[in-house]
Amino acid sequence: MQYRIERTGIHILAFLVARCQAFGMYPFVVPFFMAAYLQERSSISLFIMLVLGLLTGMEWLAAVKYSLVLLFLLTMLNRTDRKKIFEDNIQIALATGIVLWAVTMPYQYMITAKDSSLVYALLEGIIAACFTLIFEQGIAGFRVGTDRMFASNERFVGVFICLAVGLFGCPVLTKPINLTFLICSFLLVYYVYRFEGSIGIAAGSVTGLVLSFQLNEVSYLAVMILLASIMILLRGLGKVGILLAYLAGNILLGFLYEDMLLTPQCLGATLAVAVSFLLVPAGFLKRSAMVHDGETRPSQDLLVQEATKSKIENFGQAFLAMEKMLALHEGERKDAVPNGLSNMYLSGDGISLLNAVESQSNRLAEMRRNFIRQLGRIGEIITSFQSEITEQSVKVDYFEGRIRERLGRMGVQVTKAVPMQEKNGRIEVYISCMVRSEAIVTGNQMAGPVSRILGKTVVCVGKGEAELL
Repeated sequence: MQYRIERTGIHILAFLVARCQAFGMYPFVVPFFMAAYLQERSSISLFIMLVLGLLTGMEWLAAVKYSLVLLFLLTMLNRTDRKKIFEDNIQIALATGIVLWAVTMPYQYMITAKDSSLVYALLEGIIAACFTLIFEQGIAGFRVGTDRMFASNERFVGVFICLAVGLFGCPVLTKPINLTFLICSFLLVYYVYRFEGSIGIAAGSVTGLVLSFQLNEVSYLAVMILLASIMILLRGLGKVGILLAYLAGNILLGFLYEDMLLTPQCLGATLAVAVSFLLVPAGFLKRSAMVHDGETRPSQDLLVQEATKSKIENFGQAFLAMEKMLALHEGERKDAVPNGLSNMYLSGDGISLLNAVESQSNRLAEMRRNFIRQLGRIGEIITSFQSEITEQSVKVDYFEGRIRERLGRMGVQVTKAVPMQEKNGRIEVYISCMVRSEAIVTGNQMAGPVSRILGKTVVCVGKGEAELL
C-alpha cells in the first residue's frame, strides 16, 4: 500500500512539474524524468504524465521536443557500457544538460530568431543538469519512508525543491475558494503535524514563498511562517490541537496582519483544510521519529544482532573442528607411535626406524599446516565481520524499499531488510518478514527478487539469510 501511494504521488508530482514554466520554457520536465530514472522509477506511465502536463498548456511543440530529448537520452544510456561511461549520477546529469542544450539552442533560435534565445537555451541546459541531481535526492526522500525522508541535508533540500516546483505547477484558482491557499495550507498542517518543528518551519517558508509569487502578495510568506510557529506550539495536543491552532492563527493574523485571510475565498479554503485533515485516516498521519544518517532503528539493530550470532556460531565451529583434528592426531600418536618404535628398537631394524621417524615427522608437519589453516579461518571470520551497514557501501534504505515492494507482490510483508557488505565484497542479506496469507513462500522463491535487485545471483542459506555468490 505504501509503495502504491509513493508511485501515485510521484506521478502526480510529475504532472505538476511539467506545468511549471519559466522564460517560455519547461526546464523541469527532462531533469525530473532523469531523476526518476536514477532512482529506478522511470516508466511509460511517468513519461505520459509529463507529456499530459505539457499538453494542459497547449504546448504541442514543447511536448514533441522534450519527448525526443528523453527518448534520445534513454537510448544513449541503454546502449553504452555503464561501467566505462555514465557510471555515476553526476555524469548522467551532465549528459542530460548537454543534450537538452544541444536540442534547445537551434529550436529556440528558429522559433524566436532572437539572440537572447541562445542564452535561454544555455540556462535551460544548466538547470537540467543541476535539477537532475536535486530531484533525484527528492525522489529518494519520498522512497525511503518518512522517518528517513530528511536524514541528510541533500534529501531535505531535494524534497522541498520538489514540493516548491510542484506547487508552482498547480493551477491558480481563486473562486469559489482559493485553491492555491488550500493546497499550501493542507501541506503546512500535514508537515507540522507529522515532523519536528524545523521541518514545519521549512514547510511554512516554502508554501509562503509559492503563495507570494502565485498570488502576488509578499505578506503570505510571513503568514505561513507565523502559522507554522503557532501550530508547533500546540503540536503536543495532537490533531485537535493542531487544527485549533491553525484556525485560531488564521483568524488572528487576519485581524492583526493580513485582512485577505478573512475573505470568503480564504475562509472557505481554511475550513476545507480543517475538514480534509480530520477525514485523513490515522495511518497516514502517524508521527515520524526522525532517523539521521549513521543511526539505526531498533528493527535494524535486531537483525545486526542476528548476524552477530551467525558469525559467532561460525567462530565456534572453527574451534570445534580444530579440537577434533588435534584429538584425532593424539589418538593416532598414542596407538601407533610408541608400539611401533618399541618393536623397531627391539628388532634393531635401522631402516624401518628411519622410515617411521620420517613418516611421523611428515604427519606432524601436515598437522601443523592444518592447524595454521584453522587459525587462518578463525582470523578470516573475525575480520570479515567488520562490515559496513551504511548507505555508502550498500544503500540500505533504497534496498529495503525495493525488497518490500518486490516481496509484497508475493504476499510477503517485510519488516526489515539489511544488506551487510564485507571487506572482500561479499554481501549477506538479512530479511525479517512474514507471510500475509496462507500461501507457502520458500526462501528460494524470495531469493529470485533479491537477485534481480542486486543484479547478481543470490542463494538462500541457513535460516533464510540470502548470500551473494
